Amino acid sequence: MRVIIIHDFASLSKGAGATRCAIVGACALAASGVEVIYFAPVGPVDDCLKSAGIQVICLDQSDIARGTNRVQSILQGVWNLRAQNALLELLSRCRDKKTVVHVHMWSKALSPSIGPVLVASGLPVVMHLHEYFLACPNGGFFDYQAGEVCHRDPLSLSCLTTNCDARSPLHKGWRVLRQAILHGPGQLPRGISNFIYLSTLQKEVMQPHMPSGALWFRVTNPITVEKRSPAIIADDAPLLYVGRMSPEKGVQLFADLVHQHKLPAVFVGEGPIADDVRKRAPQADFRGWVSPHAVAEIMRTARALVFPSLWYEGMPVTVMEALACGIPVILSDATTAREVVIDEENGLIFRSGDASSLLQALERVQDNDFVRRLGATAHRRYWAAPSTVERHVQELKAVYEQMLSAG
Repeated sequence: MRVIIIHDFASLSKGAGATRCAIVGACALAASGVEVIYFAPVGPVDDCLKSAGIQVICLDQSDIARGTNRVQSILQGVWNLRAQNALLELLSRCRDKKTVVHVHMWSKALSPSIGPVLVASGLPVVMHLHEYFLACPNGGFFDYQAGEVCHRDPLSLSCLTTNCDARSPLHKGWRVLRQAILHGPGQLPRGISNFIYLSTLQKEVMQPHMPSGALWFRVTNPITVEKRSPAIIADDAPLLYVGRMSPEKGVQLFADLVHQHKLPAVFVGEGPIADDVRKRAPQADFRGWVSPHAVAEIMRTARALVFPSLWYEGMPVTVMEALACGIPVILSDATTAREVVIDEENGLIFRSGDASSLLQALERVQDNDFVRRLGATAHRRYWAAPSTVERHVQELKAVYEQMLSAG
C-alpha cells in the first residue's frame, strides 16, 4: 500500500490539531510498513517526517495568511497553480492499484486548484473533515459578528447578504468567490466519494452538503499522551485553557470570569485576540504556545480544562488529552466534544456563551472532592477505549483497504 498525504503544512509548528493529525499519522503509517509520500506547499519539513524516512514534497510556499505579498496570497488562496502542477506530476507517477490519496487541509495554502487533479487522477481519494470549508465559506458554520453558530444554507441569498466573517465584508466576499470556484472548476466536494469525519455532530452538519452516496468513515484523532496514573489535583490547582485565542473559541468569556472572580488560571496558546485576553485577565498565567509534551505536563497540574468554544469544532484533541491525564473538562454544549464528556461524570457541560452557566461550573469544580472524583472517572473512561496513535493507524488502514477494494 502507498499513501499520499496532502496537507497545507509540513511542520508541527504550523497549523494546529489537523497538522498534528496529518504528520503524526504519516509517521505512524510509515512505521507500520506503509509507503508514505507527504505533499505540502508550506515548510519547513518537520524532523519527525525526515526521521521516519518519508518522501516529502514541499513547495516552500507561504500560507495565504502570512504571505508578504497580499495580491499574491489572494490569488494563491483562490487557485494555487504551482501546487496544482506539482500534485499533477506526483499523481501521474503513482497511478497503480495500491495507491490511496488522503487529503487533510487545503484552505490555508493549497486552494481549490487541487480538486481537478484529484478527480482526474482516477485514484481513490479520501478527504479528512477537520473543519467545514468544503461546505461553508468561512469554514465554521459560525457567524463571527453575532458570535453564534450559523444555520444559513451556504451560498444562499441569506448567506451572501450576511457579514459573518471575522475580518470584514470584503474578506467574506473573497471567501464566497473561493467557494464558488471550489464548487465549480475545483470540482469539490462533488468529485469525491470518501470522507473521514470526527464526530456524529460533524457528520450531521456536513452530510447534507456532500455528494449523495458518499462513503463516510469515522476515525479517531491520534492522542499521544502517555498512559500514567491519574493526575493528582492539588488543592490550589488552577483552571486551564489550551488552544487558539480567537473569538469563536469563547476564551474572552472565560477570561472575564477569571478576572471578576479572582480564579487562578493558566492560558496556553496564542491567536488574534491574545492581547485582549491578557488585558481581560491580567492576573492569569499566560504561557503562549508550548510543545505537546509541555501541554500534557501542564494539564497534570490543572484543576480542570475549560473548553468554552462557541462553534461546532471537529473533535478537539485538547479535550481528549485532558481526559487521558485524568483532568475533568468544563465544556460548552455547542461543540462536538459533548460526545465524550458526560455531565457530572468526567466533566461539566454548560450552556454555550452563557456566563452564569459557565460560572456555576467553575464554582462547582472548586470542591476538591468533587473535582477529583470527576478526574478519576475521566481517566478510567478514557483508558477503557483510548484514542491512541495505534488505534488511529488501524482505523486509517481499514479505510484505505475498503477504498482500494471498492476501486
